Amino acid sequence: MKLGSNDISAVKIGSTDVNKIYIGSTEVWTSFTGLLDTYTGASAAYSLRRLSSTYEGSAIEVRRASDNATQDIGFVNNELDTSTLATFCSGTNGFVTTWYDQSGNGNDATQTTAASQPKIYDSSSGVIEENGKPTLKFDGTNDFLSNTLSSIISQPTYWFVTHNFHATPSAFDGVIGNLITYPEHRLILSSSLNYGLQAGGSLQYNSYQASQSLISYKIEQSDTRFYFNGLEQTISSGTGIGSEQLESIVLGAINQTIGYSPIQFQEIILYPSDQSSNRSGIETNINDFYSIY
Repeated sequence: MKLGSNDISAVKIGSTDVNKIYIGSTEVWTSFTGLLDTYTGASAAYSLRRLSSTYEGSAIEVRRASDNATQDIGFVNNELDTSTLATFCSGTNGFVTTWYDQSGNGNDATQTTAASQPKIYDSSSGVIEENGKPTLKFDGTNDFLSNTLSSIISQPTYWFVTHNFHATPSAFDGVIGNLITYPEHRLILSSSLNYGLQAGGSLQYNSYQASQSLISYKIEQSDTRFYFNGLEQTISSGTGIGSEQLESIVLGAINQTIGYSPIQFQEIILYPSDQSSNRSGIETNINDFYSIY
């Protein structure tokens, strides 16, 4: 429901929250509770849906190729405003310059080089989608988004990632990497195209699948875990995880210059803490929205 052009996220009578509004017997509005409202404490959260009732920013900033103009694209009914996106990019391609962090920490993922920006809108086919939902498409040649975290994060870290490889990746392509100081805290594909977690050492899990997938993993020196579509995977090989910290994120590559993946992302959430007790609930929330498995 809107008040003028603004989405209403909360309604109160006095100090009491109103959960639903009806016109007659027809429900016209219900309060919104996002994933980050239920599972708090994320350090960075990127999505093409709204993740928090308190988040009032946009989902992405988009550059259209015809004149390089940019525009923020927000949400309608807590999902990406694809109508405004289509109007802004009509007849040309649209690329993401900023994927806004919804965690409240300001850890936006950005790309200022036009040739390295992932695509969100195609001049011929329109909004790029995965399983009926908008998605960012990284070309596998030089596309990536990166940030510098507001503070250095020690282990454990817990990640939740929805993605799909839209073409066959190469060995040592990076799904999520980082920058220079701690270059081993990342999720890559090994020489045999298995998923590999790296933090000083290397632990490998099942081979990638060319389909929409939800990856959840914990990097911790004493207890590293990896889940594929809700199922824990057995370590296939590896030398163990070191104690490296994390201070930056690269999406779609090992780092700024090598190991790019032909990949599509819809949602990436980083927690600077062990979320083992919440993992199943977070995965269910994500899967309920994206219908991955």
